Amino acid sequence: MSRPPTTPSAPQTADLVRPARRGDLDGLLALARAADAGMTNLPADRAALDDRLAASEQALIDPETRNAGAAVYLVLERQGRVIGAACVFARIGVAQPFYSYRVTRLTQLSPDLGKRVEMSVLTLVNDLTDQAEVGGLFVAPDARKGQAGRLMARSRYLFMARHRDWFGEQVIADLRGVQDADGRSPVWDALGAHFYAMDFAAADRACALSGTRFISDLGPKYPIYVGLLPPAAQAALGKPHQDGVGAERLLREEGFVSDGYVDIFDGGPTLRARIDDLKAIREARRAPLAGLTDTPTDDALVCAGAGAAFRVVRGGLSAGDDGVRAEASLINALGLAPGQEITHVRF
Repeated sequence: MSRPPTTPSAPQTADLVRPARRGDLDGLLALARAADAGMTNLPADRAALDDRLAASEQALIDPETRNAGAAVYLVLERQGRVIGAACVFARIGVAQPFYSYRVTRLTQLSPDLGKRVEMSVLTLVNDLTDQAEVGGLFVAPDARKGQAGRLMARSRYLFMARHRDWFGEQVIADLRGVQDADGRSPVWDALGAHFYAMDFAAADRACALSGTRFISDLGPKYPIYVGLLPPAAQAALGKPHQDGVGAERLLREEGFVSDGYVDIFDGGPTLRARIDDLKAIREARRAPLAGLTDTPTDDALVCAGAGAAFRVVRGGLSAGDDGVRAEASLINALGLAPGQEITHVRF
């Protein structure tokens, strides 16, 4: 006897995504200390992180702060504990330049020898100025079951959908690059270390705490031929950190693509997309809450509120002519009332 299809069930306890507050400092600091080097947007420094949280709170209410490059930090909360973090920048490269290596292919011909040689070169650029950025995605290692990373990642796009006028046309994601077991980056050791006279961890810390000016002050002024780099560095260019493979997959599922840019420190991939083409934004729907349901048909991400009141929860929904009906746990977690407008997208 065949069984009717079932809808994947959401976690029993609703994990909540919301904007970070200054009171989340200890939880975020614990996450930052659990991350490897290269998480520039999540510095393991109490004062620096506190400054970023203060700027994040201000960015939610002040367009000038937002447009000057402050990130809005989101946290994933489970039973009162901060287990994940991510951030969204409305604009990058405004207060401080945002640098990348642009990877281009050159072709050279020698008719006399009958030879054609192709090679890649790296050029230090700030082409991505004024674009939005999603980054800083990290979930505590002991909390990664139940697709917490996917919940955290997609919540960023729902935030963009609820605040669409804050953002322009394009968004990037700058992924951490390859590191060995000791936290060494083959790209940095082959390239950056020679220009900046510091190790990878020190450079990452300098960028997180002091800004990016030193990059242009000391960085390469001429293109660099990739073929002159050691094989390990060449192989690592454009590849994500081993812990970031899943994040890259999620980004590509949303519609991000490689566009010829890599991170200047570790050579990690920089992906880009049109905001309105992101899957979560294309498929998101707004509807009023019609009431409760005990028989949901969709496993969904549901968000309500804006600014500091923005919230996202995963839960069961059923759509109808009068709006959507939701599970009680979802309604309670978001503090919803009948008739309130929500944004939802299939998880």
